[in-house]
Amino acid sequence: MLNSAYAAMQKLAARGLAVGALALTLAGLSAPAVAAPLAGSVIGNQATATYVDENGTPQTTSSNLVETIVAQVAGVDIEATQSNTAAPGETIYFPHIVTNTGNGNDTYTLATTNNGGTFEFANIVIYADANQDGVPDNFTPITITPNLAPGGNYGIIVAVTVPGTAVAGQTDNVTVTTTSVFNGTVTDANTDTVTVTNNAVINVTKAEDITTGPAGFTPVTITLTYTNTGNTTATNVTLTDALNASFAYVPGSGLWSVSNPAPLTDAIGGDAAGIDYSVTGNTVTAIIASVAPGQSGFVRFQVSVIPAAPAGTIPNLVNVSYLDGGGNTVVDTTNTVIFTVTPTVAVDLSDTGSTTDNDGANNDIVTQGPVPQGSTLRYDNVVTNNGNGIDVFNVTFANVSFPAGTSFQLLQADGVTPLTDSNGDGTPDTGPLAPGASTSVFLRVVLPSGATGVGPFDVTKTATSTTDPNVFNTTTDRLTAIATSTVDLTNTSAGVGAPGAGLGPEAAPVTTVTVNPGETASFALFANNTSTVPDSYTLAASTDPTFATLALPAGWTVVFRNASNGVITSTPTIAAGGNFAFTAQVLVPAGNAPVAAPGQSVYFRLASAASGALDIKNDAVVVNAVRDIAITPNNTGQGFPGGAVQYTHTLTINSNVAETAAALTTANSTAQWTSVIYYDANGNGLIDATDPVIDDIADIDALVAGAGLAPGTSYPLIVQVFVPAGAAPGASNTTAVNVAPVAGETNVGNNAANDVTTVVTGDVRLLKTQALDAACDGTADTAFITTPLANAVPGACLVYRVLATNAGSTPVTALVISDTTPALTTYEDCAGACVAVATTGTVTTPLDGGTGQVVNTVGPLAPAGTTTLTFTVRINP
Repeated sequence: MLNSAYAAMQKLAARGLAVGALALTLAGLSAPAVAAPLAGSVIGNQATATYVDENGTPQTTSSNLVETIVAQVAGVDIEATQSNTAAPGETIYFPHIVTNTGNGNDTYTLATTNNGGTFEFANIVIYADANQDGVPDNFTPITITPNLAPGGNYGIIVAVTVPGTAVAGQTDNVTVTTTSVFNGTVTDANTDTVTVTNNAVINVTKAEDITTGPAGFTPVTITLTYTNTGNTTATNVTLTDALNASFAYVPGSGLWSVSNPAPLTDAIGGDAAGIDYSVTGNTVTAIIASVAPGQSGFVRFQVSVIPAAPAGTIPNLVNVSYLDGGGNTVVDTTNTVIFTVTPTVAVDLSDTGSTTDNDGANNDIVTQGPVPQGSTLRYDNVVTNNGNGIDVFNVTFANVSFPAGTSFQLLQADGVTPLTDSNGDGTPDTGPLAPGASTSVFLRVVLPSGATGVGPFDVTKTATSTTDPNVFNTTTDRLTAIATSTVDLTNTSAGVGAPGAGLGPEAAPVTTVTVNPGETASFALFANNTSTVPDSYTLAASTDPTFATLALPAGWTVVFRNASNGVITSTPTIAAGGNFAFTAQVLVPAGNAPVAAPGQSVYFRLASAASGALDIKNDAVVVNAVRDIAITPNNTGQGFPGGAVQYTHTLTINSNVAETAAALTTANSTAQWTSVIYYDANGNGLIDATDPVIDDIADIDALVAGAGLAPGTSYPLIVQVFVPAGAAPGASNTTAVNVAPVAGETNVGNNAANDVTTVVTGDVRLLKTQALDAACDGTADTAFITTPLANAVPGACLVYRVLATNAGSTPVTALVISDTTPALTTYEDCAGACVAVATTGTVTTPLDGGTGQVVNTVGPLAPAGTTTLTFTVRINP
């Protein structure tokens, strides 16, 4: 029983070679280019999407990784059914070979059944024949094989004894059955038949002195041993060995035991009396004139394994015919012997795929540059299998001199999909490559925005054989230089000539703002990107011009806000030569001591984490010497329909007396929106179970003071705003947070803060799920999941589903979802039942049974819009 198409091909080819009736010119039998994955293999896959955002900037995003673990499938083949003649009382040995045709290690039980005939065998025993020479290794019976790896084989001999009472013409047969221990339902069997004769009985066994070697190996000595166990002389004993095409006969190597050591000639009619030995093409023929009862002998010759022999097994046997002395021509075959051609491993990694080199030396240096800071580079290399067998090559990289913080990602041949691990050893690889096959492997390099300098910057990429990890090849990807990025921070306007233009910090304040205690000094600032590439910058403030520490006067706070009054801590990405306007709000606490001109210097800093570009500007605050309660700041945020948004506020006592009571309220500008105020008791910025709902500052006083809230103190509040479930994307609401004026308060402008909430949904996000379709009928058998999928056997199908969602509040354009058939799989259309489909746009796929990209060209996608790509792959059977 064979459990795969490849195993069936093995069996047919082996039988064809055995009888010599098929004109097979196979140079041995090796694994096909698309092999069934071994048990435990991991099939990993990720999808990617490219699109253009609202700013016209190309973007790329990746889905989660989904993995499938290939389950073990049992398979077994036993060769071959045989017939022989025997004299009464003789023991006949039937050689067989058991082969593991499954995809995982397995052992096989062995059993015989005496089927009966016109006589019964006196004894039936199975012996080991590990060297497959047709002779028992010993006479210890066995009932099970050793553990066999996938494709591994083991020789056995079924020995049957004919009783002395049997008479000529009687027959009996025995069936030998082998059964997988992993799966007891998987079996295979041969039946051996014996016919009793009183004439000559010629038994011939074939043996090879060496059964394993590389292509080009020489010599292999083949011995054909013959014995007449019958009662009459056999004549015209003909041994015909049609050598496999992966073998080449060694001229002049023939020997006969009778004439030894004199060599045989290779031409017809040129040998000693009693034998006619000849070689025609790749067929060796020996005709022995006569073999008397009890006489034994051998014919011996040598072959070499041709250099072009592919890795795999070479099965071979000999056809036998003779006249038995009773007027009958007997036709028989010997045991099958198998020579295994070991893989020759060779790999090339280059920018052309043309150079063969296995010593790890650099074949090529792929050079780019100079490039701006923060650039994304892509290096293309070609991995070529220059060995003689299928191989999987692990691909690794080592950063030699690229700046710290550089990120690297290996990509498949499409240049988009991440390179995955197909064999479960934890290292990304090429997947199986047939001899002579090539595949591109890309390395995507993302430079840190802060790195600059002149290189060379090198990263080495190595392809290593998994068949022989000592065989590898390395190439170098090089960057010549990284251009330096710069930035300028100015006041009130942008560009050259604006206040504060040029590299800071300045010796004297550029801009000075005067405020009362408890007030906010606002500074209009511009971030000017003076570099050649887009960049973004973190924002910071300090009284230390070196920014060794982020120090501010006691109680002072600085908040940065964008043009929409939203709190920010960094700028958005600013185009090369562009600028971004924002505000720095410096809050001076209530009760703060006066600060005379020139004021308290506050230094503002722009710093790019990506490029290292930096500028510092010196501004100042003058503080007047005044009673009020303030609630700050105003906020902007985004919320989802049916969700809630939390805004943090600071309640500050700017009075010069303790305050004991003042109502706290909220009001929403849009119907059905609601809100509530919490006192953030532990100040962690989150609503905890112990944070109380409050409606008066007296609630705070009862918790923290008991004698009024002291001047200059501040208290954290959280306003939770609830978005109605039916709120439309783009709709907004303003929540006014108010503290009632106290008696005598002169400044009531800071008694309220506004929280502006906009209903949004995010940006493009990908979610990839997978399900099993065991029958490949177009219907998923399991739920779609993101976690690893187990128990998927070779030949089963996997259904991939990629959901793209525009979670943003603005449309995207040119959306393209890209995926690829992972290693160990091919694209499957289930005879039309599972053709790749998408809810939006067009889909291109490989041909059925092929490999490559699956691309869904979507186009525009509105806010909150979704689209789904579904396609199916089949695990290699």
